[in-house]
Amino acid sequence: MEVAFNRAEAMAWNLLKPVLASEVNHVEKAIQTEIGVLILATQDIKNAGWFDSAVGTYEKSLRYLKPLQSRISVPLVLIGLNAPATFRVDVTKLNGKNTGVIAKF
Repeated sequence: MEVAFNRAEAMAWNLLKPVLASEVNHVEKAIQTEIGVLILATQDIKNAGWFDSAVGTYEKSLRYLKPLQSRISVPLVLIGLNAPATFRVDVTKLNGKNTGVIAKF
């Protein structure tokens, strides 16, 4: 399982990590995995949560699947997290820096 709220430049790597973890190779493993799960931010939560513009999204990961199809040899489950319905993130300045504050709707 991979929770990836990192930069979009790592998207291909995030999709390939479960493949590497599932392959039978010289690395001794306590558990042999057979499926990969990748949890990503959707564009919706990225906007609502004031994520950095460089953060990769669920939608972008879908565009990587076709070029990587010959390299992805295990089933993958991609989960996109939507923006919360009960609270939001407001941005305020604190010591000259943007700071997120959780606020209820």
